[in-house]
Parts: sequence; C-alpha cells; structure tokens
Amino acid sequence: MKVSKEIFSQIKTCAFCYLMCRHYCSISSVQRTNYSTPRGKALILYGILNNEFKMNGELARLFYLCTNCGRCYVACETKASNPPEIFEEIRALEVSEGLVPKDIAKLAENLSEKGNIYGSSEDKVAKVLPKEAFLDGESDLLYYVGGEVRSAQPEIAQAAVELLKTIGVDVKVLENEPGDGGMLYILGFREKARDSAEKLIKELKKARVKTLIVSDPLSYAAFKIYYPKLGLSLGDLKVVHLTEFLVKKPISFNKLEAATAYHDPCFLGRRTNNLYDEPRELLRRIPGLDLKEPEFNREHSLCCGGLLRPIDSYWADKVAERIAEEFKRLEIDFATTSCPRCKDSFNRVGVKTYDIAEVLKMAASKRG
Repeated sequence: MKVSKEIFSQIKTCAFCYLMCRHYCSISSVQRTNYSTPRGKALILYGILNNEFKMNGELARLFYLCTNCGRCYVACETKASNPPEIFEEIRALEVSEGLVPKDIAKLAENLSEKGNIYGSSEDKVAKVLPKEAFLDGESDLLYYVGGEVRSAQPEIAQAAVELLKTIGVDVKVLENEPGDGGMLYILGFREKARDSAEKLIKELKKARVKTLIVSDPLSYAAFKIYYPKLGLSLGDLKVVHLTEFLVKKPISFNKLEAATAYHDPCFLGRRTNNLYDEPRELLRRIPGLDLKEPEFNREHSLCCGGLLRPIDSYWADKVAERIAEEFKRLEIDFATTSCPRCKDSFNRVGVKTYDIAEVLKMAASKRG
C-alpha cells in the first residue's frame, strides 16, 4: 500500500499524538477501544506503511468504522492532519486493491445502479409531489432531492417544495434524478462517484439550471467538496442549502407552541460551510417556538451516526443514543435537524425528530 507524502505525514502526526480527538471521536466514545480512536487507526496505518504487517479484510473494515463527522479535527490542537480525509484516502486504496468488505461493495453497487444505499428502484418522491413540480424542459431554479430522501424520506422533499411554493418560489425537481456520488466518494469508490457526478452535471447543464437548492448535507458536501477533488466543475451553477436560500426570504409564520432543540449536521457545519446561524434564525422567526440548545452544538455538535448505519447499525444506534439522552434532558417536544440521516437516526432511538423543512412548512402562512 502506498500513499502520498502529504497523507503519510498526516498519518504520522496522528499516530504519535496524545491529544483530545480520542475523547471527541464519535466511534471511540461508544466503543471505548484504542483502535477505534483516530490515533489508534493512524498507528495501525503507520505500521502497515512501514511494512510491519499487511492490510487485510479485517483491518480494512476498521477504516469504515468512522462516521466522517470531523469532530476529531475540531479537537485537534495542531490541525496538522484531518482523520476523515485520511480515511477517505485509505478507503480509496482499499477499493483499488480489492480489500473492500463485500457488504460495503454491495452498498456501492446499489448507489451506482439505483442512486441509493437500499438498492431500491421505487421513487417515493414521485408519489408525493404533483406532476407540475417535475422539470419539463429548462429551469433557472432546481431543487435537488438526493437518494436518501427520494428513496426513504419523501416527506422532506414534499415539505421543501410546498414551503417554497407557499412563499412564491417556482422551483422544479428532476424526475429521473442521477445520484450525486457523494456517498460513493466517502466509501472510496472514486470512479463510480465520478460516473454518477458526471451524469448529474450533464442533466443540470441540459436544463440550464442557474441555482441548485439542496437539503441533504451529504449532497451539499458532494457539490462543494468532493466534485473539486474529482476534478469536476459546476461552472457558474450556484449551490445553496435550503436554509441558506430561505433565510433571505420574507416568510410569515403562524404561532407554533412547542419546544425544540436544533441538531447541527456534521456535513452542513464542520465538513463544509459552517452553516450554523441560518437554521436557527429561521426557527427563531416562528412565534411560540422555544428553541433550546444542546450542550454540544455548532462545531462541537455530536454526530448522529447516520453514515455508519448501513455499515454497522448497532454502533450507529449507540452513537445516536448519546444525543438522545441530551434531548430527553432538555424536555423538548421534538428535535429539529437539517439532515435526513440525523432525522432517521434520532427517530430510531426514540426521539421524535423533524427535518427543518417540515417544521417551517408546519408553521408557514400561505401568501395572500
């Protein structure tokens, strides 16, 4: 196994560091083992790269037991290395060397062929949106749904589109929407990620889209981070998260008597554009809504474990349960987030959770 000098330097920095990331790591905080920490993984990689032992199937899986949340980097005092980026590189090497576990290879196959991790051909969004919402020709403004929402949580797309319509924004949706390739990149399947991305870019150019609204943070990260790494350009196309778009719009809200806490998704905050204020500002505009803050928020927000779920659901639940305990202590009526994986994770561990699009739609007043 060979890596670039830059990645080797980062691995060495992590391997011989004794600082705070081990306490901030989403996985090591629940597994409580040395090898699950960023430093533990780096030590193993250091040994492999120095030919002390070889990478094998069992070790290969270890580098998929990371949520890519980036919390370790926040805790790192040196900022000399970024573990999620290291592990993304290592996964790509595992793919190239045929060391990827079979279940993860199956996930990549599903993503590549069906656009979602489930291997589902069912387009649930088509069942909840009216025909006129789908693009027929060209449109300046497009809402990108993403595979997770399209295949498993269509209510998020429904709320987003209806909310935009309520405030007078004419937005369209691709009927046969290619996957964005973000999850494929994270899993290490660079060529498959590129293929998906190029198909999507072709559709966007064909439709002459000028502004792309995204609600899934992983799709947002794909456009903002992973496409440039793949050498792909969106040209003049502007990509904005739904909350970035809405915060600039005058929206009238009805009173909503409830208490909620907002959870910051990793890929909307730490991993991309630090979008912390926009969602909170929107929620604070709703009369009667009591917005509470978890102890760990913004750049220190705990990870929901969502990206780990298709790989190891047991540990994904354990990660989510840490946040569930905090939500219960806050005595809220429901939690709010801006990520479909966060919403799914929290609901699975007993915390009623809505996407922010659903909450805003719930309270929005119709125009006129």
